[in-house]
Amino acid sequence: MVMIYRLFHLNAGQFDLLVGADGANSFVRRYCNIQMNLEIMEYACGVAYNIPIEVPPHEEPLHQALNCILTVSQTRYLVNSSTSRQGYLNIRLIHSEYEELQERLEEFRNRNEQLDLLDYNKCPHSPVWTIIRQGLDFFKIAYRFVFRVVPIEINVRHASVVVKETEVQLKDESQLECGNQKKRRKILACVVGDAAMNVHFWPGRGMNSGMKAAMALARNIVRLFISNTLPAQIQVYTPLRYLDFVDYEAFMTRLRAREQQGRSLRVTSNPIDGSVENAHAFSHLNVCYEHYISTLIEKLKTTRQLLQGRREWPHRHRLVTDDEVQAASNRISANAVAQLSLANPWPTREMAGPEVLVEDYFPMDEHKLLPLPSTGAHVAATGPSRKAASSSKQDLVVSLVITLTKFSL
Repeated sequence: MVMIYRLFHLNAGQFDLLVGADGANSFVRRYCNIQMNLEIMEYACGVAYNIPIEVPPHEEPLHQALNCILTVSQTRYLVNSSTSRQGYLNIRLIHSEYEELQERLEEFRNRNEQLDLLDYNKCPHSPVWTIIRQGLDFFKIAYRFVFRVVPIEINVRHASVVVKETEVQLKDESQLECGNQKKRRKILACVVGDAAMNVHFWPGRGMNSGMKAAMALARNIVRLFISNTLPAQIQVYTPLRYLDFVDYEAFMTRLRAREQQGRSLRVTSNPIDGSVENAHAFSHLNVCYEHYISTLIEKLKTTRQLLQGRREWPHRHRLVTDDEVQAASNRISANAVAQLSLANPWPTREMAGPEVLVEDYFPMDEHKLLPLPSTGAHVAATGPSRKAASSSKQDLVVSLVITLTKFSL
């Protein structure tokens, strides 16, 4: 019923601004024919785990300080957890590993069976299951606590524009013109969040970017309707035009450059394919293994020194020892040691830089803040240059923006 209600208002053109906050497969973006530009595609998987509170000492999870050091030292495995006891082990995969994982998971679905990494008949020592088990060993996560494995296709892409003025045909039969011709109307649409831009989950920042976009769009709207005179008043005018939102377009262009070019693509510029291939070629040789493990341990110690030397490091009370670094390297196979030794660490220096701030584009003027309206209060309609709309505050909320959240067909 909710979808039918929203489609009715959409087809009838009963809105002034259409906001698409409906995810990567945005209906609003497709409805307005906004094209997506693909920067790069990668493959990964997420291994979900949940470690109970009471477990034997040998199954206790690693401290977050050690998890951070193991994660930042390479770009093959990434642990996302808030308490060390539950979260996701994310693994970057090459294309052949991704395809194998899809085939293996399809077998479980066809048999209607649950995943069990302890059952080697169902999850044999094939390449992808071995990669997953080695990642769990590296972070000391027992196989029995894994309850889901999800393949992930990473599309770093962005909308060609985030503001678009387009013409649509109204489908409300009550709005027929003379000669039985359907009415056409220009509408203005904006997209935010994943509908506007997708980032690589390795450095993350997807939620940050979505929140910044929502704040910027909200402040753009407020700035349009708050008078420059004091005391500030709401001035409503329609129709809204593309030029009213050029600052939001500019903000999103800058934000995309910072998050995609400045962070996401810094990780993808160093693909793991080469380290995986070289590891398969040389890890079986003992002389190579000794070189790889000493290199890996040195990388871990360098990362430890870097992180523990930061003033904002949150684990100052918990120093990571050489024995813990050595134990993490000893837990994994020769091939995994080679892969992590060859995989580049996080490009933290390249990803560093000033943040894109909403305040720089849409500063908040405290003198123009309005008190919360009381029940029954009316909005003043005094726009000087364009058609003024007289409306109550309730009508303004309904008429101004129809936000389609998680709405897809």
